[in-house]
Amino acid sequence: AHDEETSWFFHLALIPDLEGADVSYETDRMRFIGRGRCTVDPLALQSDAPLSGSAGPVLDAVAAIRIPFTLEAGASLTIDWLTGIATSRDDCVALARKYQNAREPQRILDQAAKYRQATVQRLQASESNVLLYERLAASIIYADAAWRADGGVIQQNRRGQPGLWGFAVSGDLPVVLLKLSLPSASSMQFNLLHQMVQTHAYWSAFGIKTELVVVVASADEQDTTLVESVKQVIASGLAVECLGKPGGIFVLDNGKLDDGDR
Repeated sequence: AHDEETSWFFHLALIPDLEGADVSYETDRMRFIGRGRCTVDPLALQSDAPLSGSAGPVLDAVAAIRIPFTLEAGASLTIDWLTGIATSRDDCVALARKYQNAREPQRILDQAAKYRQATVQRLQASESNVLLYERLAASIIYADAAWRADGGVIQQNRRGQPGLWGFAVSGDLPVVLLKLSLPSASSMQFNLLHQMVQTHAYWSAFGIKTELVVVVASADEQDTTLVESVKQVIASGLAVECLGKPGGIFVLDNGKLDDGDR
């Protein structure tokens, strides 16, 4: 759209042990795939010929780099592939130049490992839980039907995104729904709540923004103490600052929702 920022993208391959290699590239998607072909069987992979080095339509581009090499028996070779994005051409060029140093990829990996470890310690999360949070993150980045309601439930919905606004939920971000159905306080359910709050914080630390909606159902719809208990659990941890805030955690009382809300 006219009011959106233009993003600039770069793709870089570093091969310290292949100085002078005949590296070629392609950004023209159709030239890479070939007429009448698809990405399963692209023309560019039908021969060892260098890529054309052409600049195609960048709204539907391909970022391909070809590096020919021969790997002798028992030998090894490391190729570092880097992908970057910036909001201006100059910033993108600066990034590409910065990471042309052969030592930069390892430094990036080392920094990432330190950041991850610091995040795990800050959240006081176990390694097994963190691995679970990372696997679940794939369902946020890529749609997974396994986590959706069945088709019949979805067809009954008559409300759009504005229907969320009354709960202060924007709907601009993926919504992760946690249902707690308790006759009384349950350590197992509250442990699940703690895990999901921790998951939300872990994802956020790595730039995966979501809104966590916790719907609390009590056997006694007049009993509001359970809702308050859930809020206290959230507020007692690191999530207190995001309770009820955009991109944060929202606690809803199932007894106060109508069928359309649900």
